[in-house]
Amino acid sequence: MDKSTQDKGKGFIFEVIVFIVIIAVAIMSLPNGSVDNQTVSNSSTSSSSAVSNSSWDASVYQVKNYIKNNAKDPKSIEYIEWSSVVKNSNNNYTVRVKYRAKNSFGAFTVENKLFTLDSSGNVMGFKDFS
Repeated sequence: MDKSTQDKGKGFIFEVIVFIVIIAVAIMSLPNGSVDNQTVSNSSTSSSSAVSNSSWDASVYQVKNYIKNNAKDPKSIEYIEWSSVVKNSNNNYTVRVKYRAKNSFGAFTVENKLFTLDSSGNVMGFKDFS
């Protein structure tokens, strides 16, 4: 091998090592060392309220779980839009969600629902939103 080929090989190895070090430092700088843990802690502790919009995608995890557990095909759910959580005078919360999912016949339908949750975050019910 000539000297220029050896220099290119050493340069490539050096660049790979620098890239790995940068990735390692970025991962270690995350709280708890994980993106998943960061997302969970933000959604559960970012607000003193039991019901709040996720800072990541504006979703409300209690409603997402309810929809997933009651869908005909949970893997087909695609969220389109979330409203802000509103606290009512009776200490309940409401949030509107628009989503697409497969129905019993395998066709996609768009649903627009207004969910009501109690002060603990339990889904009390929903109605069609027009």
